[in-house]
Amino acid sequence: MKFAVGITVYYPKYEQVEKIKSYVDCFDMVMVVDNTENKDYYSKEISEISDIEYYAENNVGLPKAFNKMIQNARKEKIDFLCILDQDSDLEKQSIYDIKGVINGLSNFNDFGIIAPKAICEKNNHQCKEGISRENWVISSGSFLNLKVLEQSRIKYDENYFVDRCDADFCKQIINNNLNILVCNNIILKQKLGEVNRRGYLEHSVSRNYYMFRDRLYFNKKFYSQPKRFLLNVLQVLKHYFSIIMYEEKKMSKIMISIKAFKDYKNKVIGRVAHSNKMD
Repeated sequence: MKFAVGITVYYPKYEQVEKIKSYVDCFDMVMVVDNTENKDYYSKEISEISDIEYYAENNVGLPKAFNKMIQNARKEKIDFLCILDQDSDLEKQSIYDIKGVINGLSNFNDFGIIAPKAICEKNNHQCKEGISRENWVISSGSFLNLKVLEQSRIKYDENYFVDRCDADFCKQIINNNLNILVCNNIILKQKLGEVNRRGYLEHSVSRNYYMFRDRLYFNKKFYSQPKRFLLNVLQVLKHYFSIIMYEEKKMSKIMISIKAFKDYKNKVIGRVAHSNKMD
């Protein structure tokens, strides 16, 4: 079995660069897609690491970055590609453990993803034993079964920018009668948003734009009426409730949701430029 890892970075910090360096010992191939717009010192440092395949992009979005990694891994005859982002913490031992689980499986043709149990970094987790089947996992930490995904013609939908692309990918896997496996005793810690002054996790205004817009696209792609309408209404109400009750920059986030709806209706996809004042 050959294993590769693909990491997306965006203005990486020192500790994140050091983490990337440590992956060289764990995988047959290490790729970095750097979405940093104005490349800085740490981007240059990553690009000069001899054992890493470095791709300089200009914030192309996660689906395009993931598809680039998949394409290059296939050229190198990689069997499993682990996708990570710079805010994920997957320890070396966890990587070796999940590789051991994969090597011990008897059937590689019935699953598209095998992943660790992802938890928010601030939460505790009671480890469970064994492997479970799930309908959805986040992309970060997922080991993609490249041969099976290629046979089923599954790839990331590049109409998304950052949100819902992992849910879409998993939906494709399930719709092709493949499994998504989770190793419950192998943990990936994931940072979700930033903690505001009141102690609640929240996302930037511009990230809220993609959350609203790409959710509408996802629902249209996979659900018919009246379920789609009901999902849209309930999800928007839940989102507004969170903004009003717990988050900062409330009016900016509500206004950006209106722009997201208009852009969705006008079939605007991918990255959209926002004012720096909005973040």
